[in-house]
Amino acid sequence: MYYVIARNLEVWGLLTANSGILQLLAGYVQGKWRGIDDPYTIADGYTWLLQVPAVKVTWYKVVWNRYNLPKWSFIMWLRQHHRLLTLDRLRKMGMDVPSLCFICGLDTEDHDHLFSQCWFAKQCYHLAANWLHVSVDVLSSCGKLLKHRCSMFIRQVCMAAVVGISYGIWRCRNLCRLEGYVTHPSKLVAQVQQDCRRRVSGIFSGSMNRTDKDWCRSVGLI
Repeated sequence: MYYVIARNLEVWGLLTANSGILQLLAGYVQGKWRGIDDPYTIADGYTWLLQVPAVKVTWYKVVWNRYNLPKWSFIMWLRQHHRLLTLDRLRKMGMDVPSLCFICGLDTEDHDHLFSQCWFAKQCYHLAANWLHVSVDVLSSCGKLLKHRCSMFIRQVCMAAVVGISYGIWRCRNLCRLEGYVTHPSKLVAQVQQDCRRRVSGIFSGSMNRTDKDWCRSVGLI
């Protein structure tokens, strides 16, 4: 008897764990995916499982840029989805935490304030703009950054710098929360510059035109 119960529980666990597979199998009609001749793709499979149409966003090029460090991309991805555990989200979850920004202490900490409106973020973008020879307005918006008139290489490095700064802001915020001190913005930007230099030297393998080479020298990447 106990064996039968255990066996039934095991089968139920397998079915539950593979419920996604069962849903995918339901998408096949007469041996064809969705009953048509188009081949199955992973993107179609996720859309089928979620039962919602996929929404194409433009910022994915910034988040998954080749010159980003993986940890940068992960934090930036959470930021774009507003999934970082900022104080406003923690309070909505019912946690008894303060509401004011740990860094400035002047306004409610949410994604917009922490990465755009806080004096710390503004100073970081200002320093990065001087370093990269672009305007602060370009660095503060993924859309404007993607439309910035420059070579693809320069745009990718600028995107990596923005993602690195976002990671740095989140890290500095956590250090401020746990240890009670705020890293100077110049130190954060200098670290991002150093990481970008290493990333470019480690990944870039093609020939560089004169304009990109002169720009790299001017921003200290080579």
